[in-house]
Amino acid sequence: MSFLFQWKQQLINIFTRWKYYFLIALACIILLIGYFVFQMHQPSANMDNDGVALIDNDQQQNSSVKESKDQKRKASDSQKGTVFVDLKGAVEHPDVYEMPSTARVNDLIKKAKLKSNADISHINLSEKLVDQKMIYIPTKNEQYVSTNNNQQPTNSNETIQGQSQINLNTANEASLTKVPGIGPSKAKEILNYKEQHGQFTSVDELKKIKGIGEKTFEKLKQYFTV
Repeated sequence: MSFLFQWKQQLINIFTRWKYYFLIALACIILLIGYFVFQMHQPSANMDNDGVALIDNDQQQNSSVKESKDQKRKASDSQKGTVFVDLKGAVEHPDVYEMPSTARVNDLIKKAKLKSNADISHINLSEKLVDQKMIYIPTKNEQYVSTNNNQQPTNSNETIQGQSQINLNTANEASLTKVPGIGPSKAKEILNYKEQHGQFTSVDELKKIKGIGEKTFEKLKQYFTV
């Protein structure tokens, strides 16, 4: 019995002496147990978070698609707009018309009303209207030569000296070569320039064409207009 009493007394002394260390160790053990228990439940929490993340990603993607469609629709609407077209010739109301950019030549002609002697046999009524374009409706007694849907009226008994100035934006190769100093190759250069750079805004742009210098331009400018 004395042995057991001594052993018990030693344990009490050890615990009393090292009790703070025992308490710290016990706290660490409790923390470790709590950590492992938390980790055991963590995968299900991750799955829930992933599910939420997937939903958020889907919502963001749907939102991006919707914004993209809205932007495309707005861009399409802004491109519709209007165009200004100069209509001349055998119509009751020749004028500069403001038309929807989706309109066709036929829509413009209906608005201006053709004269009884108008000849539209060479006019492409289905052609889409282009901003700043001039359209000429000839009469039945006019000879018409067309190229690239642009037309230039001429009378068969007229010479270049007797004609009015040639519009660079509606001229074709046949009408250009009637100008003194303009041969087939130079006429093609003029038409190629218009095709690459769009319609002429000034006769002075002729100087930008290969083969037409300052001196040549001074001789040619009297024959052209825009």
